[in-house]
Amino acid sequence: MYFCISSSLVIESGYLKKPALLVGPRQNLRECGGNVIRVGFDRQEILAAGRRALRDGDFRTAVEAGTSPYGDGRSAERI
Repeated sequence: MYFCISSSLVIESGYLKKPALLVGPRQNLRECGGNVIRVGFDRQEILAAGRRALRDGDFRTAVEAGTSPYGDGRSAERI
């Protein structure tokens, strides 16, 4: 699982098929994949999201089967 405030991890974690917690509102308008759980700065909210990312089998299965909204990672090859 990844914690992130940076938009770069929002993109990269989807390609890696890993859950990510996006903490805070800074990236709220940015598109992200189904692997990203958006949370505020509340400690309990962060802990609950972390538990979901680590222990929720259905969520983890969806993350592993998911696709990135940013393409398939092969744009450099195509260009």
